[in-house]
Amino acid sequence: MTNEEGDTNSVMGKIYVTDGDQPFAVLNIKNDSPYSAAQTSVCDNQEAIVVDRANAVSFSAEKSVNIDGKGDNLTYFWKIGLNKTSTNESLSYSFDEL
Repeated sequence: MTNEEGDTNSVMGKIYVTDGDQPFAVLNIKNDSPYSAAQTSVCDNQEAIVVDRANAVSFSAEKSVNIDGKGDNLTYFWKIGLNKTSTNESLSYSFDEL
């Protein structure tokens, strides 16, 4: 974008396009570990987020949308670790197993 004085500015972001007749899940994962990062060499060459066991991991689906483009009327199901499940929109978990 350029104004009349020639000053410019730009905005950069991601755009996701999905089928309009299905909900779209947007997952945010946060871990305060300095070692947390997406890596492709640790899980059969599939991208995985590596975290440590000392810091909790926060999972959130709060930006997910239904077919009407709103976050209303969605249900959630998380299976975390070996035996924990949740139906909340967000949760925090400390992994105690590898």
